[in-house]
Amino acid sequence: MPESLRELSPVAVVMGVSGSGKSTLGRALATRLGWAFIEGDDFHSAANTAKMAAGQPLDNSDRRDWVAALTEFVRMRRAPCIVSCSALNAVVRDWIADGLSIAPAYILLDGPAALLQERLVARRGHFFDPALLGSQIDTLEPPDDATRIDIALPTEQQLRLALAALASVS
Repeated sequence: MPESLRELSPVAVVMGVSGSGKSTLGRALATRLGWAFIEGDDFHSAANTAKMAAGQPLDNSDRRDWVAALTEFVRMRRAPCIVSCSALNAVVRDWIADGLSIAPAYILLDGPAALLQERLVARRGHFFDPALLGSQIDTLEPPDDATRIDIALPTEQQLRLALAALASVS
């Protein structure tokens, strides 16, 4: 991996609504780069997890402590990493940047609601209630500076696009 990539983008956030494939691409990207992978869902409080499992959407007041815990963990690592995190709106992304003291590179996984719903219904063992997809889509404010990648593409093609985007960060 070129050293310039480490200097230019020590943290990349693979973002999007639930079911978009953030964890899958994030793990693949971290493996390819030799960076750490951090699963954003692991930092939700028990209350947030229970709320989503009950079909209640989170609001920014619910997300504040989650983002604080996640960014504290990332910041303390002091190493390049890939984070899977919904990062749905500008307020949350501002908290991420403030918590990290850097502006991470964003990779937005995006695609049709029907495919997202299909994935969520098929997913097992995850706390997220598929009925919440609409609220996440409504909350999503795509950042202007994100690299958008189609969720319908195979993971290997998504990975190539993400790597190219990170290599071109200036």
